Amino acid sequence: METKGKTILVVDDEKDIREALQDKFKSEGFSVLTADDGDVAIQIALEKHPDIIILDVIMPNMSGWDVLEALRKDAWGIDVPVIMLTVLDDVESASKAMKYKSYDILVKNDWKLVDVVSRVKERLARP
Repeated sequence: METKGKTILVVDDEKDIREALQDKFKSEGFSVLTADDGDVAIQIALEKHPDIIILDVIMPNMSGWDVLEALRKDAWGIDVPVIMLTVLDDVESASKAMKYKSYDILVKNDWKLVDVVSRVKERLARP
């Protein structure tokens, strides 16, 4: 899948994770936007309309679930692909993800950067 011209928004309050993802996606040809909290993420997403969003679940002030819920209320945001990143590997997280039409969840302890890139490319290849 061609990644040039595709924009990804990486949302994570942990600077190291955010920067690692940003560097990896840039090296793969993506344009990368970043946010370190939910309010900024919503503002950037609704203004810039990235092709896909990687969204951390546990953040201060506003959780990833709150961000996702807000995005899904917008005409553009209702369909944007979102991959959730979480340390939680539980049924409740999977259920919430499905409720808000985010069918991709990556548990932080279980993935490598290459796995995230593969998942993003797979997701963007879907109609």
